[in-house]
Parts: sequence; C-alpha cells; structure tokens
Amino acid sequence: MNAEQAYLFRHALLRDAAYELQLPATRAALHELVLEVLEAQFGGTPPEKPDKGIWHAADQWATELVLHARIANKHRPSPRLALAMRTYVRRAALQSERSYRLRDALLFWREHAALVDPPERLQSLRNAAVCALDAGLVSEARTATAALIECAQATENAAALGDALQMRGNFHLYSSEPELAIESYSSALEHLRSAGAERSAAIVHSNRAIALHQLERHVEAEHEYHTALALHRRLGNRRVEGNTLGNLARLLHALGDREGSLRMTLEALAIHRETGNRRFEGIALGNLGVDEARYGNNEHAGELLRQALAIHLEVSNLTFVAEVSNSLATWHLRRSEFAEAEQYLKQSIEVSSETGNQRAYALSLSNRAELYSATGEIAAADELFPKALELCIRQGGVLSGLYVECSAAVHSIRARRIDIARQQWADAGARIKLHGEPPDFSTVRDEMRRACLAAGIVPFE
Repeated sequence: MNAEQAYLFRHALLRDAAYELQLPATRAALHELVLEVLEAQFGGTPPEKPDKGIWHAADQWATELVLHARIANKHRPSPRLALAMRTYVRRAALQSERSYRLRDALLFWREHAALVDPPERLQSLRNAAVCALDAGLVSEARTATAALIECAQATENAAALGDALQMRGNFHLYSSEPELAIESYSSALEHLRSAGAERSAAIVHSNRAIALHQLERHVEAEHEYHTALALHRRLGNRRVEGNTLGNLARLLHALGDREGSLRMTLEALAIHRETGNRRFEGIALGNLGVDEARYGNNEHAGELLRQALAIHLEVSNLTFVAEVSNSLATWHLRRSEFAEAEQYLKQSIEVSSETGNQRAYALSLSNRAELYSATGEIAAADELFPKALELCIRQGGVLSGLYVECSAAVHSIRARRIDIARQQWADAGARIKLHGEPPDFSTVRDEMRRACLAAGIVPFE
C-alpha cells in the first residue's frame, strides 16, 4: 500500500480536525462508502430480522456498522440506509445482550423502537425494559416501562397490554414496591386470560408469588408458587420452572423447612445449568452460600458466594452484585476480617445506591454499622443503625428490621449501654412473638450471648 492509498495521522486531534473539515454531505457519503465496503467483507447485508440462534458474520461489528449507517442516513437519507439502520441497530442490541452489555442493549432497543412500526416497536420497548430491569437500572426501567404501557394501550391488544402490565409489575417488584406489583400483576392476569395467553399468565403467577413472599404473606405465596409450577410444567417452560423452584426454595427456608429448601435449590440449580441460565445460576449459588454460612459451613459458604458474585459481574446483574457483596461482607465480619468486609460493603453500597436497590442498601448500612461497632467506632455505629432500621421498616421488611434491631442491641451491649440493649432486645422479641422466629435466629441469639458474657452480664432472654 503506497502513500496515495493510506494516510497516517501523527496525532488524534489532527485526524479529528481533518474529519470535521469535511462538509456534512461529504462525511455522510464517506460513511456510506465504508458501510458498503464492510458489508462486502462480511458477505453482504444480513437479513433485517435474524433467525433465532443464527448469527451473521457482521454481528460482531454491528455497533460500528450502526455508526456508519446512522451518520450516512442523517445527511443522505434513503430506503436502503433506513433498512441498514433497522438491521444493524437490532443486531447491535442482540449482540450487546449476548455479551451482557445491558446498558448498551437498552440504548439500542430504544433506538430501534423509534425506527419501526407499532407491532415491532412494542417488542423493542419490552426488550429495553427487560434490559433495564436485568441491569438493575431503576430510573431507566421506569421510563422504558411507561413507554411500553403507552404503546400497548394504543394497540388495543389484550395480550400486549397484559404483558406490558406484567413488566410494570416487575418494575415495582425490583423497586421494593410489592403492593403495587401485586396490583399490576392482577390486572395483567385479567388481560392475559382474556387473550388465552397461558404461557405469559404462568410467568405472572411466578412473579406475583415473589411479591407475596416479599410481603411475608407466606401461605398465599406458597399457593401461588405451586400454581405457577404446575403451569410451567404443563407448558414445558423449563427455564421459568427453574426460576420458580429457586424462589419457592427461599420461601421454604423462611418457613423453616431447611431440607425442602436445599432440595429445591439444588433442583433449580441443575435446571439453570441445563438451560444455560447464568443469571439464575448465580442467584442459586448465592442462596446456597448464604444458607451454608447460616448453618456453620463457613469455608464452603465463602466459595459459593464468590462464585455467585463472579457470575453476577459477568452478566451485569447489578441487583445481585449488591446483594451478594453484602453477603460476603457479612461472611467476613463473622470471621473478624474487617478490611475484606469493608471492601465488599463499599461495593454493595455503591452499586445499590446506583441502582436504587433500597433493600440491599439498608442491609449494607446495617453491616457497616456492625463493622463500626466491632472496631470500636461507637459514634459512627450509633448514627447508622437507626438509618438502616428506618429503611427496613419503610419497605415493610419485618425480618430484615428484626436482624437490624438485634444487631443494634449487640452494639449497645458492646458500648456498655445495657438498659438500652435490653430494651432493643425486648423490642425484637415482640416482633418475633408477632411474626414468628426466623429459622436461623439461633445464630443471632448466640452472638447476643457472647456479647453479654464479654460485658460480664447475664444474657438476655
């Protein structure tokens, strides 16, 4: 290649200046030329709508092809460039999803929705909402869900509106608003049943069970989980069957059925691996890690939690990055490994703040308060415990509030404020009488007894 065919810029600023000196129409023509050359290298323009599971050679370059098509179409619009835009924006979105770049996928699906007619727009908006929720981006999910609802209402299609209402329920679920989630799911079921959309209705039953579980309406939640499981098995929806089994396992754990919980978690994990469901594989491993830690198998617990965190980071599951980071912080706290605990707490607080995950944020604050207490930073712990408890109560988290209250009581014992500690423990006892004792509460009680013995006082009842 000689100097008439290639140019090398000594500095990027010179390159950019030369680019900006080109007239917009000239730049657009150059981008269209580049697009044509690249397409020729990849065997021609791929189909606008890719067949499921079949990928084109251009797909890994779809983001770059979108850039060239976008600039060319802006200044030299044509049917051919409009088709290129629809084709490569869709493929860039799919490629981003496959690579777990969910923020990029969200932006591409939004762009694609603006390029296509209402039937296709509905699916693109739904995909955008799913990406936002899977990435734990609460604000973006709110916007995407609202756009989806508006588009679905315009179609006057019962199945489409039911699916959109389900997505709104999912948004409320991720936003720690289970009451609103149940309202949306109930409305979604009405529309889906009228449309005969059994598969979608089965998924709504699974999600409504999660909302009932969050509200600690355990009997209703268990019935809803079993209803969903029967539907998924009849319809052959193996992937969602695994998800539902994993969630039912958490309910059984809350009800004290440790053996049933472990059996269902392992069954769910096998299905996740069978179906390639990495996101829920990470969730199942995290649940197993938390359970192992609660029941004393500490080394195995740490390994499971680290495996779970690695998967959540891999698939950009920020909601559970925060949750599992907090669990790892708790694990290190119990081992008096304070530097490691602080590292994971920092990650959990940053991610939960970014995504609006109030539950993880509240528990991270409580853990940081415990860290301060254990390292003698009494004033800092005094400030954080009430904040954590207030957040838990505001979200209706009875159990999480109970654990925060007990941790605050242990902190008061360490600070030699015995009367305050006794009252805090009594308040926690009142909650237990009202709602029942959690299955793993013995570990919390043991911690209180150790603190009392270290302070030279008789352990509380």
